[in-house]
Amino acid sequence: MFKRRWLLGSLLSSLIVACGGASQNPSSGVSAGAGGSVESAGSSAGGNDASGGTSAGTSGSAGALGGRNGAGGAGGIAGAPSGGVFSAGGSGAAGAVGGGGAGGAMPTVGCAGWQIETRYSMQGTATVVGGALELSRPLGVKNYDDGPTVTQTGLSGDFDITVTWQGFMPGDSTQGGGPTFHAGVFWTAPGGDVYAATTWLGGGLGEASIIHGQQFTNNALPLSTTFFAGASGSFRLQRAAGMITLTTTIDGQAVSAKSTEPFAEEPLRFSLWMNDNSGTLASSQAAGVTVTSVVVSGGGGLVKSDDFSCP
Repeated sequence: MFKRRWLLGSLLSSLIVACGGASQNPSSGVSAGAGGSVESAGSSAGGNDASGGTSAGTSGSAGALGGRNGAGGAGGIAGAPSGGVFSAGGSGAAGAVGGGGAGGAMPTVGCAGWQIETRYSMQGTATVVGGALELSRPLGVKNYDDGPTVTQTGLSGDFDITVTWQGFMPGDSTQGGGPTFHAGVFWTAPGGDVYAATTWLGGGLGEASIIHGQQFTNNALPLSTTFFAGASGSFRLQRAAGMITLTTTIDGQAVSAKSTEPFAEEPLRFSLWMNDNSGTLASSQAAGVTVTSVVVSGGGGLVKSDDFSCP
């Protein structure tokens, strides 16, 4: 019972991390740029010649994003009394509403331009070192601040993805708890439910999990007494004709999970990430993993392979 509760908690925590909390926001920037300037009245009164003011004032300047339009310029004053027609110039046209600034760019890593998630005080680092992606959670990070997380978006159609990794560092793992490493695909339903197909290891567990509609499948390798310290392996995620197949391989041992109902939604997010829901306030040991390659076949072309030969 303890193991099942922990597994469910770990999976739900992972879904929140990878999918951006309550609402999925696959392209949230670091910060939004400033909007247009606050509205102001138009300048220049109308003409003041002998035949009466006839010139219109100039247009008001742009209003703030979402604010009201700028006021038009004042009309021309009446013509001089020496025979001119007393007529005022027309008001200037109202200024346009100002446009908002562009959102800040999210940091990226690798040849495929993986987005490095920065929400919710994500802990740890995602860097390319020596032709591999290093995901690291250093000593002392808060275990309820998850990360690092890297993401590509736009996965569609049939696909076959293999993530190859090595040198897993389990940190301060305990049986069923501690730092975890995941690769998964996700889709958020209109009502907010998150559908997920995830391969992962951590806390001595190696798993393949599918959560979709009426399906909850979580298949596991035997518990590792060494918490897979130094382990190497691969995660494989496949979809064919709307059905998902997952395979988690750790040091030559493999476990799989398959769809029991169509998992045909798209586009999907594809993420690699670490987290820790062991319940302690801060880690007493560093944790991490080295991803040596991601090979993508199919999937519509937006989610790309990466050999991490780029910074």
